[in-house]
Amino acid sequence: MNYILVPYDFSAVAEKAVRFAGAVARTSGDAIELIHVHVNKTVPLAGVEDSLSVMCGKISESEGVVCNYLVTDGDIFTDIPRAASARACRMAIIGTHGIKGFRQKMTGADILKLVRNIPVPVLVIQKESIVPTQGFRKLVFPVGGHDRFDRQIHAAIMMAGLFNLEVLIYSIHKRGDDWTPALKKNIAEAENAFSAKGISHRRIEEEPNVLSVGYARQTLRYAGAHDCDLISVMSVPTREHYYFAQADKEEMLTNEHRIPILCSSDLEVH
Repeated sequence: MNYILVPYDFSAVAEKAVRFAGAVARTSGDAIELIHVHVNKTVPLAGVEDSLSVMCGKISESEGVVCNYLVTDGDIFTDIPRAASARACRMAIIGTHGIKGFRQKMTGADILKLVRNIPVPVLVIQKESIVPTQGFRKLVFPVGGHDRFDRQIHAAIMMAGLFNLEVLIYSIHKRGDDWTPALKKNIAEAENAFSAKGISHRRIEEEPNVLSVGYARQTLRYAGAHDCDLISVMSVPTREHYYFAQADKEEMLTNEHRIPILCSSDLEVH
């Protein structure tokens, strides 16, 4: 059985991530696997495992899916990617409090560092994100000139296959900026891939209407104004936007619009 990995630290936002995992797992038929990185050595490990066992029972009952747990005592940035690298892992769902992060020391920068090292799609949700009881409906799909843009395409196809959502292929075109050959290629590949899979999609192109160096603020505003449930991004930067990509992606992951962000890295599952 495949599973959805959820880093779990007993916080409210981790509980919210579990509810999102339940919404996906009920559709996909996957199990949920909680991973707890035991960084607080003052708390007895046996007590943590007992609490996780009880929590798994509650989750199985409330969400109607199989739930297991894994406890490690290493490092968040190695243990979580390692657990997500198993071929049975469909995706990971991670909750963040925003710039303050969650108990396992996750700030916006830490979340970005983590998702860049996870080879499966990662859904980052905020404490105030609304659980999609009726499923996801619309995905904003910003395009870029990334070398492994196929990873973002495949993540969108996976979610569209589960929820029959509409994909909005989105770009902000600044006057005087010519599209690179890589960007043109990625747009064409995305449109062809979605058409081949029978996925409903539209092309959305906007001129800049938000004063900002990067693209996150306007993309978030568009998604919020059009009742979009998800935004997909590559967690790694393009060469041409490297100088502002870090801050732009952190703003996405910790956004105040409470829109979940579907992240794709350039890594493969081995």
